[in-house]
Amino acid sequence: MPRTPLQGHFFQLCAAPDGPDGERSCGVLHLEHTNGRACPAGGGPGGCIKATPGVGNSAAAISDLIFDPSPMSIFRGGGSKDEKDITQWNWTDGSVPDKDDLVEAFAALYTPAGRKILYFGANRLAVNGDAQIGFWFFQKAVSLKADGTFQDAQGNPAKHTIGDILILSNFVQGGGSSNVQVYKVVKITPGPCPAGSVETTAGAGDICTQQIVNGTAGANGVCNSAGAFPADAACAATNGTVITALDPDFVPKSGANTGQYATVGFFEGGLDLTAVGLGNECFPTFAVETRSSQSITAVLKDFTLGRFENCEAAIRTEIHSLADNSDLDQQGGSVGPGTPIHDLAIVNGTIGAPTPTGTVTFQLFANLTCTGTSSTETVTLTTGGAGCGTGNTCANSTAFTPAPGNLSYKATYNGDSNYTQPKTSTCEPLTVNKFNSSTATHIFTVDAQGNLLVDTTDKLIDLAGAASQSVRDQALVTKDPASPPGPTPTGSVTFQLFSNGNCSGSSTSETIALSGGTALSSIFSLGANGLSYKASYSGDGNYNPSSFSRCEPTCAIDTTK
Repeated sequence: MPRTPLQGHFFQLCAAPDGPDGERSCGVLHLEHTNGRACPAGGGPGGCIKATPGVGNSAAAISDLIFDPSPMSIFRGGGSKDEKDITQWNWTDGSVPDKDDLVEAFAALYTPAGRKILYFGANRLAVNGDAQIGFWFFQKAVSLKADGTFQDAQGNPAKHTIGDILILSNFVQGGGSSNVQVYKVVKITPGPCPAGSVETTAGAGDICTQQIVNGTAGANGVCNSAGAFPADAACAATNGTVITALDPDFVPKSGANTGQYATVGFFEGGLDLTAVGLGNECFPTFAVETRSSQSITAVLKDFTLGRFENCEAAIRTEIHSLADNSDLDQQGGSVGPGTPIHDLAIVNGTIGAPTPTGTVTFQLFANLTCTGTSSTETVTLTTGGAGCGTGNTCANSTAFTPAPGNLSYKATYNGDSNYTQPKTSTCEPLTVNKFNSSTATHIFTVDAQGNLLVDTTDKLIDLAGAASQSVRDQALVTKDPASPPGPTPTGSVTFQLFSNGNCSGSSTSETIALSGGTALSSIFSLGANGLSYKASYSGDGNYNPSSFSRCEPTCAIDTTK
C-alpha cells in the first residue's frame, strides 16, 4: 500500500488507477460513486445514496456509514476493555468527552489481484487533546441487546472468535506523532496465553491477543516497516489540515466550518489481510471505539457498531445412486427397487470470503414431506470431490439401499466461525418403486392330512375305483425378475375355483395369507369331473400385486368303469 495521498486526504490503498476516470477506486470517494459520499443504508445526511459493491466501484464489500451522534451508545463499566471478551462489555446511551465522541464511521473491503484489503475510517466531534481510535473486525455477527449487553445472531451473549482483529491508531501532539498497531485474538478461554501474546494469562472473561503489526512515525500518517510482514501491510492516517468532510452536514465542535473536518478530526487506514495471513477471514460486523488512554488495558469510551461483510453460506442438495455422483439428481423422482442411494450436500460461501468449513447434518424421513421423526447423520465437509464443483465444499451421507416406499432428505450446514448462520436445504422427496411380483400355481393331490402329493396341473387323475380325490391349489409368489433376490413377499393370495376346465362361468373364491411366499387353498374333493383354478396376489409394502395367474385345469376319471 503506497503512502502517497489520494484526493487530498484519502489514503491510497491501490497500486494502480482503476476507476472510470483514471482515479483509484480504493478510496472512500468511490464507496459511493454516485456523489462521492458515504452514507447510511437507505440514504443519510444530505440525501446521499449508498452504492452497491462492484457497481461503479471496485469494492467487494461496503459497510453502512454509521451515524452515531451523542448521546448514543457508549461503553459502560470497567469490564469494557479490549483485553476482555465481548461478554464483559456493557453499553448504554450517554455522553463521553468531545474528543472521544465518534460521529460517523465506515469500512470497505477490496480484493485487487487476489489480495484482501480492509479500508476504514471515522471522524470525531472535537480535536482537543491526544486522540485514540480503534477498529474491531468480528468474525461473528454482534449487535446491541436492550439489557445493555452485546448479543450474537442467535440472541446469545456475543463472544470473540479466534482471529478477530483489532486495529489501533494513536495520534498525539496534534497528530504530529502517529502510531498503528494490529492485534489478533489468539485465545479466549482462561489459562496461559500463547507465546508472543501481549498478555501472560487470561482469566475468566479475558482474551489473549498478539500484536502482528506495529508502526510509528512523526507525521500524520504511518505504515509499518518491513519485518515479520511486508512493509505497508497496515497504514493509518489523520488529516493534517482542515479538509472537506464526507458529510456536508457535519458540524465540528471547533476548528472548522460546517461540512469540514478540523485538523486531526478524521481518521482512516488500511490493512492488507492477505499480507498478514488473515486473508481467509470474513467479518460480518465491525466496531469503532475510543478509549480513555492509549493503553490497550484502558477502559473504552465511545463506540459505534455496524454491518460489514455479508458472510452467508448457501446449501443445495442432490440425491444420487452412484458413489461418484455422476448420475442425475434423483430428488423429486423415483428409483427402482434395490437401488443404493445417498444425499450430496454442496455448500458454498460468499464470493471473496473464505470457503465454508464445518459439518452437515443429514436428516432422513420416511415420507415425502420431511416431517415427523427422522434419522440423522453428521458429516464433515471436504473441499472438492466428485460432483462438488470448483470453490465448494461438500459432504455425502452414508449410502444405503432403501425398501420400496417414500422417503425424503433434508440437510443442514451447521456453520463455522465465518458463517455463523446455519443453513438448511429444501426438502428432497424420493419414491422407491416396488418390486414386480409373479404368481405361479399348481394343483396337487393331497393325503388325509392335506400334505401335497402329486402335481396334477394339466393332467388326468385316475380315481381307480374311488369316489373322489382330494386336491388343493398351491400359489408361489416370487420377485420378477428373480435376480437379484428380494425380500420374501407377504400379503395374501385369492384363489378362484371353477367347476370346469377353462375357468369360465361362476366360481367360489377364498383369500389365504402367504407364509414364506406360499399359500395353499382349501382341500376340495374332486369326483369324476374337471375343475380349474386361478390365483391373484394382493401385493405388500415391497411388491406390486400380481394379476390372476393362468387358468390351471385338472380332470378326474375312473378307469375301472
